[in-house]
Amino acid sequence: MPYLNEFSNKIAHERIIKNPKVIEKLKEFKITYEIPPLKTEEIKEKFQQIETTKTSNKIKYVFTVDSSYVEFPLNNNIPSATVGIVNFSVSIVDLEKKYSLASSEFIDPQKFNDMFNSSLLTFVIPGHNITLKDNLSPIQSTRTALYEFFLQKPFNSLSLLDTLNIVLKSGSKNNKISFFCPNPECHEAIEWDLNCSIDYTSKCPNCGENIYISDWLRLHEAIDEEFGTGSILSRFSQVSEHLIILNLLQTIKNNPYIKDLLKNIAFIIDGPLALYGEPARLHSYILQYLHQVSNDGFIYFGLIKSGRLKDHFTILEKKLKERGINIPYNSFMLVNDEYRFKYIQRSPKKISILVKKFFTDKIFFSTQIRAKNT
Repeated sequence: MPYLNEFSNKIAHERIIKNPKVIEKLKEFKITYEIPPLKTEEIKEKFQQIETTKTSNKIKYVFTVDSSYVEFPLNNNIPSATVGIVNFSVSIVDLEKKYSLASSEFIDPQKFNDMFNSSLLTFVIPGHNITLKDNLSPIQSTRTALYEFFLQKPFNSLSLLDTLNIVLKSGSKNNKISFFCPNPECHEAIEWDLNCSIDYTSKCPNCGENIYISDWLRLHEAIDEEFGTGSILSRFSQVSEHLIILNLLQTIKNNPYIKDLLKNIAFIIDGPLALYGEPARLHSYILQYLHQVSNDGFIYFGLIKSGRLKDHFTILEKKLKERGINIPYNSFMLVNDEYRFKYIQRSPKKISILVKKFFTDKIFFSTQIRAKNT
């Protein structure tokens, strides 16, 4: 760990890299999955070329959500006392304005800015050695902060708790959900009636603890009272990105004057369509809801720009080029379980683990300008 005002250098890195024990040990390692050279032609045949003009003309708006988070000291004199902050950038892009600008010889900066309509949502959570001023415990402070954030109405219509309630109804039996009391000293089984939620709060019948519908997500369980926010910031970001998109979808669907716009909108999440950790079970409810409203014709997908899957296709493209083979323009390949477990990763002992995380199989797509995305 550096001292105050100490600058970093690479001298220590060089000593590690040139350490004979490190060099010897690295020889024992191998990349788990690589593409066998003789399989490239077989893999290339899996790509299907498609005509994108009609679909491109259909989509007139793109709605995106991206998040970033950071944890920092509340007081520089007590660096262990930290808070977490998550910012959500919400943008709507008018593609018709974008295309009209693309045909212009000179781009008017004002018209360029008019393409975008952006806003920002911010979440602040107490971290290590920090609680709310109401003498709440760290877990209670976290749960209260989550509840208050989800009370927000991003598009001045429905709150994020309204959206969560609607999504849970779509996949629940008898419009009821169950979870345990979040009080660490209680753990009473709670049965929540989704039809009787006015302010989305209740009381534990056993200990009297305030209960929120957002407790069902179990995000507070990612809090570590000794080490702070832990994984809650990433888990919370993933859940909220989906809820924000679904909130806009529901807002448009409920408005008779603009509901026909849904068939002209693509909803994009920066990252995979997946939920991890404590709130992963929400994904099956989201799938149920999306299936129920799928006739509205919108597009809903996640964009993966890095990671194991992206690395795999970068290597694949290189190997194909070495053999004089190019991936066709505007082509896609479905990355199903058979392909994934043969070339990309080891098959888990329980396939249900993946089913609970991911919404669907991945698709690798190569565009006309050679952008590669999954």
